[in-house]
Amino acid sequence: SITLPKGDQFLEFSFLGYTTKSKRINLKKNTNLTIHLKPSLTLAEVVVTASGEDPAYEIMRRLVKNKKTNDRKQKPAYTCEVYNKMELDLVNITKGFKEMKINKPFAFVYEHIDSTTEDVPFLPMFISETLSDYYYQKDPSEEKEQIKAVKIVGEYENESLGKLLGIAEQDLNPYNNWIDLVDKKFASPAANNGDNHYRYYLVDSAFIDNKWCYQVQYFPKHKGINGFYGDLWVHDTTYAIKRIKMQLLGEGHLNFVEKLTMLQSYQTVEGGIWMPERDNILMTTTNITTPFVPSFLKKLNENAPGVQAKRITTYKNFNF
Repeated sequence: SITLPKGDQFLEFSFLGYTTKSKRINLKKNTNLTIHLKPSLTLAEVVVTASGEDPAYEIMRRLVKNKKTNDRKQKPAYTCEVYNKMELDLVNITKGFKEMKINKPFAFVYEHIDSTTEDVPFLPMFISETLSDYYYQKDPSEEKEQIKAVKIVGEYENESLGKLLGIAEQDLNPYNNWIDLVDKKFASPAANNGDNHYRYYLVDSAFIDNKWCYQVQYFPKHKGINGFYGDLWVHDTTYAIKRIKMQLLGEGHLNFVEKLTMLQSYQTVEGGIWMPERDNILMTTTNITTPFVPSFLKKLNENAPGVQAKRITTYKNFNF
């Protein structure tokens, strides 16, 4: 309803995508108008289709393309300070194991099982800490570590426990195409041809340390592939890895290792260079029967606890 003053008046009708129309009106009484507007242009049909590929694949291709910039092993030379903590713990300690005669002299130890810091209560049996200066040179290839301080508590005399710690000491660099674990090669989720081994899915995006990152989830394409399960967060501008989680869930057949989880986070240092910030590795075995205890000790076998090996490493004070 429009009220107009007396006399001739002009009304202009317009709408987005249509030709504007003017009409002269002289109102002597109530008037009903019907106005028709013509389209100003004709648009063809637009069809939107999916490419058939998850966006995560393009993110991973860009990650691979920027490896030479973001992989610490591609730097000419650098030094940093490294703190390293290695630990062996007993887990899944049964009541039967605690009550065995051979353990009675050590009953007081079980009062100190840590049930506050992990999902599974554990009893530390060996801990070592080192603080060192690490030196790296690409060409010619050379690495050196100067230990500045060391502390060791506890001891172990078992070849298999030594192997567990050996796995925990592995150099974790997801930018490598292959990661060696116990004489087996596992395809890295960030390998140059990672899509031959893994399926990728973009599942989230968020700020991490004020950096916008994409979360990509991955898992092996087929059973039997030596690969990991997990996810990684990729920076949206440099396509560097901000965080990564790699897990083996039994199919890797690493002898007696039941589960292996590796976590790593990265930081930017001088000049915006991406370098490791923290490594966490956790391994568990079902129990320490063979080869940890003699098979003829049936009761000990039946009640034997499990073992977990842990490594925590932090990096700081980088110089290039």
